[in-house]
Amino acid sequence: MACRGVLGLALVLSVAMQAETLELVRVVQNTDCELKAEWDASSDSLYKLAYDWSHTHDIQRWRFSPQTDNCSKVVYSTRIHVPSVFLNLWKRQSIVVGIDKSVCVRGLLLRETLIVSDIPFVDDIVMHVQASVSKETSSLSAEYSVSMPWYMAMVETQVHAHLRTSVLEYLEILKRHACT
Repeated sequence: MACRGVLGLALVLSVAMQAETLELVRVVQNTDCELKAEWDASSDSLYKLAYDWSHTHDIQRWRFSPQTDNCSKVVYSTRIHVPSVFLNLWKRQSIVVGIDKSVCVRGLLLRETLIVSDIPFVDDIVMHVQASVSKETSSLSAEYSVSMPWYMAMVETQVHAHLRTSVLEYLEILKRHACT
């Protein structure tokens, strides 16, 4: 059963570099849509979400493992475009990265933890997402941290701009998946 509501999108981005955490931005956007009655965390639904976020690149080595307490583990790899700031350092236009994702659904609440690995010049990216739906409102939030070696400080701003765009895009895709 679908419910009518306002989907609020709230984003808090933070970054870790040299063991320091900084809040970067808070963005709020509202959009009306018909909401699903609950989150679909099936293998098919999570695959579609991953496929949309990868800009329809192939999803490779997909593994979906149901866990306890309405949680699942998803591991896959996909191709991403290399941000332009890295093209002088890395001559490839795209790379294959690994995604390790934990998803838990409890009623109308969805929680995800994503770890993106195998990224040149970046140790890893960790993203925490929380989304909830109700009859009147829904909200999505995300927080990410990125670990980079100190010698990448010269491109830190560009890396965060790219990641901010990617996280906002992920939340928009998640929002579409919450709508019927």
